[in-house]
Amino acid sequence: MNKMKLYTIIGAGLFALTSTTLLACSEIEDGSNDMSSWPEVKDYVTTLEHPCMLHTETDFEFVKGKVQAGAQPWKNAFDHLSRGGNSLSQSNYKASPVKLLARLDQNNWAGKYPNDWNNYTKLMKDAAAAYQLALRWKLSETDGAQYADAAVAILNDWAKTCTGFIVNDKGEFIDPNEFLIFIQVHQIANAAEIMRSYSGWQEADFIKFKAWIADVFYPHITKFLSTHNGNECALHY
Repeated sequence: MNKMKLYTIIGAGLFALTSTTLLACSEIEDGSNDMSSWPEVKDYVTTLEHPCMLHTETDFEFVKGKVQAGAQPWKNAFDHLSRGGNSLSQSNYKASPVKLLARLDQNNWAGKYPNDWNNYTKLMKDAAAAYQLALRWKLSETDGAQYADAAVAILNDWAKTCTGFIVNDKGEFIDPNEFLIFIQVHQIANAAEIMRSYSGWQEADFIKFKAWIADVFYPHITKFLSTHNGNECALHY
């Protein structure tokens, strides 16, 4: 894939990010893949150049140049991201963190947890907001500090408030739907990856956020990937 095609996809991705309809597809046929043939990753720490994950600094510089030049589709995509009707990308956005996350079946659990049975949606919205605000900071023509501050505030609020999930006495999820909470983790982690270079994010807060990701989410994610929620078939999930 050439660079122009790659950057066109990145620009279009900004538009897709804030669209109200999400589409998904898969290139895996019949539940099979060729992952076993992929080369082994022996050292991925020392070769990381921040920011990484979904975007690099080169990506941001390229797209920002296109936006400032009014080139399409980047300019329209950025305008769509930053439009007033998109509350998630506005600097006055406020997070709604919860102490214990849950994604529970309504019929079974809404009676016992009427205010919390599906509170994962708060993380879903706040993760999207932190990511979009981080993008506005990186791509704005001015310094965009107001967007950076808003993104950092979301990250800090969750790291300071959320301590885990609604679980049973053994520390186990009470509903398998709770595993789906982790779909949001990559987005809020990527927002943090973008914001890690912002001088306004205090080192102590950044360390606390990293610990939050590692302590609250990582154990459950690694357990799920290794045990597949107790299913012998590795492709069950």
